[in-house]
Amino acid sequence: MYKWALYLGIAFDSSAERVGQTVQWRGRTYIYTYGEYDTKRKIAVTRDYKWRLTSIEGDPEHNFIEFSSFLDNYLYVDKDYEIPISGEITAVYVGNNKVDNEIFCNTIDSIINGTGDTFEFDSDGLYQDARRIYLCYETVL
Repeated sequence: MYKWALYLGIAFDSSAERVGQTVQWRGRTYIYTYGEYDTKRKIAVTRDYKWRLTSIEGDPEHNFIEFSSFLDNYLYVDKDYEIPISGEITAVYVGNNKVDNEIFCNTIDSIINGTGDTFEFDSDGLYQDARRIYLCYETVL
């Protein structure tokens, strides 16, 4: 049974627990991962009230959570969840910017799958301006 209350639209579920390097919440075990994400709302706190769990935008099943304190925040994923590595691209994170434009996503998909036109590109100095790119498949994040 989970203790929780609703006050001013904020859920105070104090059933979360940090166990070693994992987070235990509602019968699920979460492990650390990394990536770009947008938070939605606080969904729980640890039993000692030092850490909070925040939901991730676009993930109503809570496969991902942000685990945060006053100074730190970390992304965790349910240890049994398989992160998709293929499928329809629905968004792309370039640096900290989310792009969900359908034409852009289709262009990235054609580049990744090699179905687009080929071209030559002068890559001198490319890495000084390089940014990390994260792909979102189907409804994930």
